[in-house]
Parts: sequence; structure tokens; C-alpha cells
Amino acid sequence: MRIYEQDLKELNISVEEFDNIISHIYDKTAEEMVVLAKAIKSGAHVLPTVKRAFERVLAMRQAERQEAYNIYYNR
Repeated sequence: MRIYEQDLKELNISVEEFDNIISHIYDKTAEEMVVLAKAIKSGAHVLPTVKRAFERVLAMRQAERQEAYNIYYNR
């Protein structure tokens, strides 16, 4: 996984903005995370910042969001 600072630089986003997106995704239920994982995997247009934040949340909450993790990473 990329380091946090690398994400900020690549996405050209402030710490506050990225943290807000991460927080919003972090608060989603397991079911909402599954829906988002399926949408991203099916090719839905998702902003790169949202996708990267989603990946960070999956890494943080893998045990609690295992189904979404498996869908997203094809496991």
C-alpha cells in the first residue's frame, strides 16, 4: 500500500480534505461498503480520491468489512 503522504501528493489534495473523505467512508455500514465495492469493480465512475480513500478504509477495517474487501480484491 502507498504511504499516506504519497496519496496526498498524487491526488493533489489537502490532509483535511482526504481525511474527511476517509471519515465519510469509514462510517459506512458493512452493507454500504459492499455496495461501493461492487460499484467500483463494475466500472462505475468514481473519483480517484474516493477510490483511494475506500482502499485505505478497507485496509483499516478489513476484519469488519471482509465481504467488501473480498469483492474489491477478488478474493
